[in-house]
Amino acid sequence: MRFTTSFAATAFFAAAMAASSTDGLQSTQCVSSDASDDLYSHKVDVKYAKLFSVDYHKTYKKPSEKADAYIEVPVRSAAAWATTAAIFIEALGVQNNIKNLGTAPSIVSPCLQKLLQERHPAVQRRAMPRRPSSRSSRTWTPSRTNTVYSVEYLEGSALGRSEWVKFFAPFFNAEERANKLFDSVASNYDCFKSKASKEYNDIRPVIAWTSYAAPSKFNNNTAYWQVSYADYKYNLVRDAGARMLNTTDHQTTKFTKSDAFLHALEEADILIDESGLSYNYTDLLKNYGIDDPSKVNYTWVKNSRIYRPDLIQSAEGGLGWFEAPFAFADRPAAGHCRRRPPQVHQGRLQVELVPQSRPRTRRSLWSLPDSCKDELAQRPDPCQPVLDG
Repeated sequence: MRFTTSFAATAFFAAAMAASSTDGLQSTQCVSSDASDDLYSHKVDVKYAKLFSVDYHKTYKKPSEKADAYIEVPVRSAAAWATTAAIFIEALGVQNNIKNLGTAPSIVSPCLQKLLQERHPAVQRRAMPRRPSSRSSRTWTPSRTNTVYSVEYLEGSALGRSEWVKFFAPFFNAEERANKLFDSVASNYDCFKSKASKEYNDIRPVIAWTSYAAPSKFNNNTAYWQVSYADYKYNLVRDAGARMLNTTDHQTTKFTKSDAFLHALEEADILIDESGLSYNYTDLLKNYGIDDPSKVNYTWVKNSRIYRPDLIQSAEGGLGWFEAPFAFADRPAAGHCRRRPPQVHQGRLQVELVPQSRPRTRRSLWSLPDSCKDELAQRPDPCQPVLDG
């Protein structure tokens, strides 16, 4: 089975499967059944995700992805072409079934790094083609490719993205674990959401997601600034008890003049900057066209409320922002709800204040294989201590 990726897409499993084993059975065990037996004691029920479903029948299960391939389950050999796909497989506890990691240099997860370390070169570390040789096949042979595309990145909510763990689970007969993991994520997320609604005494701060691109050959040597309105960011901000900046009075959310960009941010209380890692507070203000902070009246400047994704890195430069927030929606929710910089929980808490002085060294942000832990076994505590931390 092959997993592919384009820029943000995760490509994965074939859509229909003929079951050959029941939940919890090893591949060496024999199963006797007839058409009246239900082979799947554990099933997933999709509640938040809008872009997939799973239909269960007595002897097979069918995700909503359109294809005509039949895959024997549980899948024992898979190729992951995307970091988001790999993190879902890890969350299910079946990362050892990954035989090819096409995005190996970008992997931040300690457990996937450990897999690469222990099984390299068995797990290939080379980039793979962006497109599979075949979308699906009717027969399972080494010469044919069974590929399915998942689109969790298109979901409009953080929980909708995380619920895609239930899309991957049927391929590994891991529905029971997927349900437990997602229930924990959703429970934590809802706890943060409930607490956050009371955090600001009904005065909801205005948040803007922003970024700066320096002049380069990729933008015709023309700097630009952006305000992002991705649906999942809007919903994350809302669920954290805040409001998204409203720029409907402006003609664009991409600006080539810093003064127009700053004008659009006049009502913002908090910024979350996505420009990158190698800058400090002063550098960021200069990139935004502010040389002297004392001469401006923006709330986010006066109160030093500029955050950024907590860009935990692999030693080769991969960014954790493209992994954990997909599978574990409660992690970025925790970061949004905190009032001061958080302590990182296994390198997966996702929002931090931009440092006032020089940035932390790159090594201090590295995620290393020796910190690998089972995700389900070490879920974070209920959200109250996190909000107070």
